[in-house]
Amino acid sequence: MIIAVHLTETNSTKADVTTRAGVLARTYTAGVVSNERSSKALASILISVDTGNYLATDYGSADELIEAGYRAAEANRNALLAYALSKNDWSQYLEARVNRVGLRPGVLETVKVVGGSSGAQARVHADMEALKGHSIDTSMITKALLPVQASGNYQASFETYDPPLVAPMTTQTSGPDNGVLVRLSRASNGPPFILLGSDVTAASGNVTHSTFDLRLVQQDLGGFGSELRGDFRIGFLTQGSVEYYHQLTKSGYFIQPNIGIVRQPVYLWQNQVRVSEQLSQNAGGGIEVGRTFTRSLRASLQYQAQVTRWEPAKASSLIRTNLGGTPSYSGTAQTATFRLVFDQTTSETVTAVGLRFELTGGALFHFPASETAPLFHASVSKSFSFRDGGVIGLFGGGDSYADKHVADPLRFTMGGPLRLSASSIDEYRGTDDYLVRASYSRRIATLPSGLGKGLYLSLGYEGAEIWAPESTTILRQDGFLMGVAETPIGVLKFGGALGDAGRRKVFFTFGRLF
Repeated sequence: MIIAVHLTETNSTKADVTTRAGVLARTYTAGVVSNERSSKALASILISVDTGNYLATDYGSADELIEAGYRAAEANRNALLAYALSKNDWSQYLEARVNRVGLRPGVLETVKVVGGSSGAQARVHADMEALKGHSIDTSMITKALLPVQASGNYQASFETYDPPLVAPMTTQTSGPDNGVLVRLSRASNGPPFILLGSDVTAASGNVTHSTFDLRLVQQDLGGFGSELRGDFRIGFLTQGSVEYYHQLTKSGYFIQPNIGIVRQPVYLWQNQVRVSEQLSQNAGGGIEVGRTFTRSLRASLQYQAQVTRWEPAKASSLIRTNLGGTPSYSGTAQTATFRLVFDQTTSETVTAVGLRFELTGGALFHFPASETAPLFHASVSKSFSFRDGGVIGLFGGGDSYADKHVADPLRFTMGGPLRLSASSIDEYRGTDDYLVRASYSRRIATLPSGLGKGLYLSLGYEGAEIWAPESTTILRQDGFLMGVAETPIGVLKFGGALGDAGRRKVFFTFGRLF
């Protein structure tokens, strides 16, 4: 017999036929109503709950909706009681249920994998190998299957069985199961994957930076774990790039060639006044070779060569020439670097907890009006939960050309949200810099289901110093207060900052999640 519960549809309004959104919503509802009509005909008992005055966004009305459900069940009391079990029947059911519970699984001896590519199956076997000889633990198996599911290509499920049998049985055998059968199935939504996003950065007294982003991803191209990725951005800047990550060995060695072009305006500042605009264009490519040791540790060697153009776009009468000599450059810049990344942070976007360390060392050479210079970058961040549910975040990082003269297009920048928030975006340019930041974040509100994980309030301090061979050192400090919300389409930040030397800003950012 079938007990069906029907939630009555929302009453029609004028907007349903006078607005595009309303017409589209009613078009979707028409298909739902048709399915409901055929389904209700199959019901032995139909319980209709009066929800016509509620909308799908009425999250605050949960108590009222629950009460409406109870009233609807009460109205069908007599029909429902006809199917009630006696105490004796209920006791027999409970006893039969206990008897159907099988023995707890034993020690893992055998792993079988069905479905998926040979590379995906090999990855599962490799990740499950460390569990053999130990008691079967569902949480450990779930964790071991995360890598094969991380790309989004596969969904994995598993069950225990008795290894001597050809296939799992529906009835319990004489001994505990000591085999695990893993089933891999392709994700229904890809690959290839198409990701859409936007990136907006705005601050008072600054030009708003906004771009529309498109990413195309084809996974397992040329073998499991390999990936072809294309990024395209239009708006404040124009960018097109393609990179291919190819896993060479099961032990984690990889090769990753890339090619791309980016073209964007660059604004130069003096005492918070925009004094000129340059046009920056970089086109080129490179190759990265390295090894992924664990999910947290990766090391690589990288070579990049790009043709760089730097020329005035809308220069004002005052042009800052002290940040790289003449205002125009054109030539090929090359870098060769070693990169080490250690990342143990959680996957949370706003309140990630853990340790992340990045180190880059190498050299820059062959660019006009620049010396061959060492190139260094280092950053470390540590976030941890505080006893009241908040998150404390600490960050320190720096860049260096070892005080060598490097022309302006390739210099490091400082200024903007979370990079000296009280200063203009990229207000400071130099050959060496460092930045420290400390913050405290706490969730102050829970967003409705489907609209985000919550609204956070973040309070922090920033301090930075930047310098160049021909200019004086600039030291800046500020404090910021901002609200942060993680939404399905990006992370939104809105706040203000107050710093020394008369710096103050109200800022807004909206960033993509990928």
